[in-house]
Amino acid sequence: MNVGAEILDRTEDTSRIGALSDGIFSVALTLLVLDLRLPDPATGPLAKMLASLLPALWSYGLTFAVVGAFWMAHYRMLRRFVRFTTAMLWLNLLFLALVTVVPFPTGLLGRFNADAADAKTAWTAYSGNLALLGLSQFVMWRLALAERLVTGDTSPRFVLYLSARTLVVPAVFLVSIGIYTASPTAAHVSPILILPVMAALHRVYSRRAT
Repeated sequence: MNVGAEILDRTEDTSRIGALSDGIFSVALTLLVLDLRLPDPATGPLAKMLASLLPALWSYGLTFAVVGAFWMAHYRMLRRFVRFTTAMLWLNLLFLALVTVVPFPTGLLGRFNADAADAKTAWTAYSGNLALLGLSQFVMWRLALAERLVTGDTSPRFVLYLSARTLVVPAVFLVSIGIYTASPTAAHVSPILILPVMAALHRVYSRRAT
């Protein structure tokens, strides 16, 4: 038997995959808050120092929401899995590796915002990380469908919904890199579009389900 195509026992391993994924997501989300710290030593009034944290607060809130959306999609996806192949395990580890990297480019956004060139590089690194995260999740889902690793009652409607959902975040962040050249402010605000697009996809999915 080809070891790379070996099917793992559901009762023993699929729950462990979810536990590992949840643990890594929780650690990555917790690490985001470490960049929210005042200058040391204090260099002025507290109100001024708190105001200097606004870029870091924005990147923290944005990243927490986006990574939270990735976790929800990952949760929905894993609930459909009935088995894993070795290739899928490696792909899931790649996805989780990208999750662990997220706090680093998030910290760059808060630290390198004064110089225009550094700010653009920071945004490119940040957006690229989240885009790769979304694309790896999309590849996982499509590979799971191709290898028939999901439950047999997974409807084509749900397949399309989750496929579209996983592509929203990478699409928005890749576009934002191009927008940054014309307007850094617009690039930073563009991820807000993820919310209405996700909501529209959910409405369409719910309406068709009804």
